[in-house]
Amino acid sequence: MTPQAEKLLTEATELDLTTTGRTSGEPRTVELWFAYDEGYVYFLTGDTHWGRNLEAHPEATLRIKRRRFNARLEPVAEAEGASVKAHIIALFRVKYGDETVGQWYAGREHTPIKLRVLS
Repeated sequence: MTPQAEKLLTEATELDLTTTGRTSGEPRTVELWFAYDEGYVYFLTGDTHWGRNLEAHPEATLRIKRRRFNARLEPVAEAEGASVKAHIIALFRVKYGDETVGQWYAGREHTPIKLRVLS
């Protein structure tokens, strides 16, 4: 990955995630907050359509500005879920600030989502 791509993934506030609909097979796009770290994009989600779409079809596209990245879901094992979630929260705190993260994520159940950026 180029330094410019890494910078874009690190500095962007949000991205568009396009998944394949688990029932329709059609592309579905949602704008999300995310964190990037060492080749992975991380999200926290509740019970969402896009999360279930990724489980059914693990290939996805990420778009930031005019740049597209291919990505693939890497399932988080239940045993590592708490540590991955803590890692994501720490990344989110640096990126979005303690107050914002506390408002949106504290005290709520969230599932960690980990996508390997392929290109």
